[in-house]
Amino acid sequence: MQSSSVARFASAFVIAVIILAYSPSPLSSGARAQASLPSANLTTVATTAAPAAQQTQPAHGSSASGSLTGTVAPKKVTPPAKPTTTTSSGPRLVIPSIGLNNPIVNVGLTAGGAMAVPNGSTNNVGLYNGGPMPGQVGTAVLDAHVFAAFSKLHNVSVGDSLYVQRNGRTLRFVVTAVKTYALSQITSADLFTPTSKRDLNLITCAGKLTADHSTYDHRLVVYTTLAS
Repeated sequence: MQSSSVARFASAFVIAVIILAYSPSPLSSGARAQASLPSANLTTVATTAAPAAQQTQPAHGSSASGSLTGTVAPKKVTPPAKPTTTTSSGPRLVIPSIGLNNPIVNVGLTAGGAMAVPNGSTNNVGLYNGGPMPGQVGTAVLDAHVFAAFSKLHNVSVGDSLYVQRNGRTLRFVVTAVKTYALSQITSADLFTPTSKRDLNLITCAGKLTADHSTYDHRLVVYTTLAS
């Protein structure tokens, strides 16, 4: 992403709370030009490190904050072989290490200016359509609910490979870091990292439900960069 775009991207953005979106639009074909971030709070989902049985869907409502837990301890793994092309139509995210092979849909902004999230009753992964597309210079961002598509995202480790299948191409990204942030402390730069590389970050909820059960008190971010 160009430096001027990054500046506009970061200055206009503040991470807030998960907001459900129920009508994601289909992912458009072709490369998309880089665009500035929303002028209000960009929100996204997270996946908790708690057992699956405790991954309760939060009620709709406002967000709350929590304490910082730090970086998730990664383990080095051997990147798996490149997956064969899926027979399903449309863009897909494939993460072999956690058995994920899900559709990607475009998400934009909610009425409140937050990044939308795919409907939690689906297995869709949301791609923010206001920034770079996967494989373009800059940081593309994917999100999904912890109780939906990203329920196992916390099991991803540094060195794992993930794949974006789009427009007849398969792009391989390698995980470079896995971190958790308190909801009150995560910043735009933590998610939309300024870079001259071709990065892809994934975000979901983590930690515990807030007292009002409206969201989780942490966010999990998986950082990846294009390998091939």
